[in-house]
Parts: sequence; structure tokens; C-alpha cells
Amino acid sequence: MKQEYVTPFLAPAQAAWLEEFGCPLKVRAAETVPPRYSTSDIIAIFGVGGDLEGQVLHCFPEDTVAGLIRHTLGGKHGPRDPESLSALAEIAAVLAGDVTVMLSAAGYSCNVSPPAICESKKAVLVSTASDQVMVTFESDMGLFRVRIGLVEASVELRNAA
Repeated sequence: MKQEYVTPFLAPAQAAWLEEFGCPLKVRAAETVPPRYSTSDIIAIFGVGGDLEGQVLHCFPEDTVAGLIRHTLGGKHGPRDPESLSALAEIAAVLAGDVTVMLSAAGYSCNVSPPAICESKKAVLVSTASDQVMVTFESDMGLFRVRIGLVEASVELRNAA
């Protein structure tokens, strides 16, 4: 996967994290990972279409979600409560919207679907992309991972849209 597909996910995540939660989000690692993913994280999944297509997963460990919920909802809800999952979907939607702006600035016209939340403790997900790049961020609220699986849409698909 091209670096130019990954870079637009870094700055928006860091800016939103600082603005929404008041703490910096630092890149800890970036690595190529296989498309099959087993997790106990709470995941916001959204599809990408347009010049690039695929899926992006925002992966939140439960302790990170607890910190985010304390900050946004005052700690009245558990990480897997419906109100918490709704707040998490809203956070993911903001990040996804910011990414489309950055992709557009890089010359890729893309749109994203509203995020779907997967909160199964034993989920196994498989991306349609042959590989993904996983960026691990860290902050005072815990870890946050973004799994990016994007490919350029074929010319035929772009012309048909």
C-alpha cells in the first residue's frame, strides 16, 4: 500500500484527539499487517469508495474507550453501553470526515460510509485489501490503532460511478 494513502490518517487523528480530549496522540508504530484480524477491541469500521476503495478500522481497546467516555460522557457509562458505542461512532465519523478532506488534498476523490461498530470480544475480521497498514497511536487515554486497507479503484469502476 502506498504511503500517500496512510499519511492522511495521521494528522487528522492527532488534531481531533487533541481538540476533543485535550491530550496529544503520538505515533508509536506503523507496520504492514495481514488482512485477517482477530481482536477484543471495540472497532469502528467504515468503507471508502471513489478513487480509493477498501475499509478502514479504528480499533479502540476497552480501557481507551473507558477514558474517552469519562471525558465525553462524564464516566456514567461502561465502554460497551449503547451510549458509549454511539459516542465512539461519532468520534470515528469525525476522524473519517477529516480524512476525506486530506485525501482530496492529495488528489484522491473519496467518500466514506458511516461507521459500523463491532464490539464483539472475539471478532475475526477480514479486509478485502490484500494487506493493511496498521498505525498504533498512544496517548494519556491509552492506545488507538488505525488499520488501513485501501487500493486504487480501477479506471472502469471510476468511470462507471
